[in-house]
Amino acid sequence: MSAPIVSPAGPLPREVNVRQWLRLLSRWSLLTALFYLGLIVLFITLVLPASSGSLPEEFLELDVAGSAPARFRLTVVFDVLAWLGIGGLLLAWGTVLRQRAPLRATFIVASSAATLIGFLGACLRLSATPELAHRYLSTPAGDRGASLEAYRELLNLINVTFSAGGLVANAGLLLVAIVTWHTVLPRWVGVLLGLGSGLGMAKAALLLVTGVDLGPVALLGAALLTMGFAGTAASVPRSNLGIAA
Repeated sequence: MSAPIVSPAGPLPREVNVRQWLRLLSRWSLLTALFYLGLIVLFITLVLPASSGSLPEEFLELDVAGSAPARFRLTVVFDVLAWLGIGGLLLAWGTVLRQRAPLRATFIVASSAATLIGFLGACLRLSATPELAHRYLSTPAGDRGASLEAYRELLNLINVTFSAGGLVANAGLLLVAIVTWHTVLPRWVGVLLGLGSGLGMAKAALLLVTGVDLGPVALLGAALLTMGFAGTAASVPRSNLGIAA
C-alpha cells in the first residue's frame, strides 16, 4: 500500500484516502468486467466456431490452437487479464473494507494472492497450448498419441491451477458480497457477485475433488460476475462506504 498522502498542512484525513481507493475500485471493476466480457464473447464467437471437430471435445482448445492460433491467443489474453483484474479487485476491496471489517478484509487481501496461481495457469494456457498444437500437427498421424497425452497432462495442470486459484479467489469475492450487502453495494449487485462467486467455488471444488469439469457452470458464473463488476463500477462512486465507520 502506498504511503499516506501529505498536504502542506499535514496528513490528509483518512476519508480522502478511502475516496481515492473507491475511485480506483470503480475503474478497476469496469476494466475487469470488460476483461470477462471479452473472454466470454471471444470464446463463443472465435474459439468455438474455429473447431474442426476432428478431435474429441476434451481436445477442443488443442484443435483450435492448431487451426486458428491467432484467435486462440487473443481469447486467452483476456483470460490472463481477467485473473489480474480479479486480483486487483480483491486487493482494493480488502483495503477499502479494512476499517469496517478488519478480519474479513485481511482474508480478502490474502485471497488476492491466490489469483497468481490462476494467472500462471492462464499463461501456461497461452504459451504451451499452441506449442503442443504445432507439435501435434507436425507429427505423422500414426504417432500423434504422445502429443495428445502431453496435452492431457497440460490440461490437467491448467485445470488444477484454475481450480485452486479460483476456489480461494471466489471465496474472497463471496466475502466481499457478504460484507457489502445492502450497506455499500445495492442488493442486486451483491446478489450477482454472491451467485457468481458461489458457482465459481462449486465448480472449482468439484473439479479438484472429482475431476468433473462443469464448463456451463463456469460460463454462467462468469456472466453473473461480469454483470456484478459492472454494477460495482456504477455503484461504488455513490457509496458512503466506511466514511463514518
